[in-house]
Amino acid sequence: MSNRIIMNVVITGGNKGIGFATAKQIACDGVHRILILGRDENLLRRAVDEIMFTEGNQSEVFYLQSDLTSEKDLNALKDRVESIMNSIEILINNAGKLVNKPLELLSATDFRLVYDTNVIGLAVSTGKLLPLLERGVLHPDRSICAHVINISSMGGLQGSIKFNGLSAYSSSKGAVLILTECMAEEFKGKHIHVNGLALGSVSTEMFKDAFPDFSAAVSPEKMGIFIADFALQRAPLFNGKIIPVSSSTP
Repeated sequence: MSNRIIMNVVITGGNKGIGFATAKQIACDGVHRILILGRDENLLRRAVDEIMFTEGNQSEVFYLQSDLTSEKDLNALKDRVESIMNSIEILINNAGKLVNKPLELLSATDFRLVYDTNVIGLAVSTGKLLPLLERGVLHPDRSICAHVINISSMGGLQGSIKFNGLSAYSSSKGAVLILTECMAEEFKGKHIHVNGLALGSVSTEMFKDAFPDFSAAVSPEKMGIFIADFALQRAPLFNGKIIPVSSSTP
């Protein structure tokens, strides 16, 4: 049995891809309570079942069907999460939307679809869950700070290589990085650390759909190992930092 501190962990977009791989790794890395959020209840249920029956799992895993682009769901988010866990020590904002189209074909609707999930949903949901993050800091025998991790992209970094068709996605991920710095500044007096991970290409379903002829550098499982370790162990060491997670430069 691991002697790591028990954490309450919330992961948005946790029913597949990077979010699912991260949840699975955290579940096997200590005795934790994990809540994964997503839009598709069938996928959420299957994800929880798979994690619970994974060899080495020591954690409780729950799911919550929630659409971060829905104002109704966002307004109900805090109460619904609180019905499962009374505090949050780790929040991983992983839910994402990608549209791959040349700029001249991108509509206002396309931009709204991407920004509603990647930027607005992330920012508003974090604000709604702030009271539970504050409660996590005060819980006895827990780490000295709660940890919010915003999953961004190398495409959102100024000076990084850009790809055709990703104007909406990359610009939204750039906004996530600025949001990360703003959140860190706002929350620092609350002992809540906020960091952004700018990920390189990962072989997820979303990536394969957007780039069927391109081979990603990293599997979701390998990225999940990195994110889980960063979430569980690095909160006291980083705040307001944007960390590139990529084997290529820039």
